[in-house]
Amino acid sequence: PEEAAPFTASLFEDGRYADAAAVWRRYGTNAGPAREGAVADGDFEGVALRPHYIRSAYMGLGEALAPRMIAPFEWRFPQAAGSETRLSPPPWGGGGQALNVYSRGNQRYEMARQALVLGPGPHVLSMDAAAAPGTRLEGYSWTLECLPSRTSIPLGEAAARDLGQSRTRQSYAFGIPAHGCGAQWLRLILHSGLHRNLDLWFDNVTVRGAAEAS
Repeated sequence: PEEAAPFTASLFEDGRYADAAAVWRRYGTNAGPAREGAVADGDFEGVALRPHYIRSAYMGLGEALAPRMIAPFEWRFPQAAGSETRLSPPPWGGGGQALNVYSRGNQRYEMARQALVLGPGPHVLSMDAAAAPGTRLEGYSWTLECLPSRTSIPLGEAAARDLGQSRTRQSYAFGIPAHGCGAQWLRLILHSGLHRNLDLWFDNVTVRGAAEAS
């Protein structure tokens, strides 16, 4: 229903993370995560680029000016001068669409974000990653932040598996603490301090329990 996104956002902002996730799994426009804690639309096939506001009324914008609200459990793509986000067929072929992020110069950009509700314990974040031809796979990081504590979750060293066609499957082990981490923000950050352009591709983003991922 149309009301699912604002209702989910309201529950989430009130710190009722599990309730928000349950509502979105049942009524969300992207059918919510396939299972508790999973990344929604990790293959980016059901995603569209569109403007959004977290809470338009809170930001002082009239509701008539706001596009459809995006729930925390959908991908958000913040836009900033000097960076660009696209959803298009990946350079490795195979059909479908992947997330393409581009930045110019020595800046730091948040390119993508989605809320998760993961239980305590060990997990593994994985994704396919590639650089556009003529560029390098560098200058980016995936980050996780606990809510409501706003503490960062350390990610382990990347384990990479070659998938061919200049694409790798990257995996990062991490642990969710038992307290102060009822939900998490998953973010993709570009931090080009390299004085050159970045042109990167990501697809098939997943989070699994460590036992399930092994």
